[in-house]
Amino acid sequence: MLDPLFRPVRAILGFGEQEIERPMVGAEHEILDAMCKGKTNAEIGLALNISPFTVKNHVRRILKKLGCGNRAHAAAKYSQAPQEVRKAPQEAR
Repeated sequence: MLDPLFRPVRAILGFGEQEIERPMVGAEHEILDAMCKGKTNAEIGLALNISPFTVKNHVRRILKKLGCGNRAHAAAKYSQAPQEVRKAPQEAR
């Protein structure tokens, strides 16, 4: 089942339900937001109190879920989503 908070982002970004098996989890939303701000894996890891290698694994999954080849492409897609959609996962906590 898809995360209801991520459905609007997926719709805006043009993803069908079959293309992503699992929705993004909370940490992935935080990491994607930090990626959009140009943060490195080390900076993101320090802010979230996790290893840069864990961040790297999250980034790899984010890129796969969004169908992007690199961080810049993922950040561009995420940045095109309306502000209220990007804030939705953080408000759910």
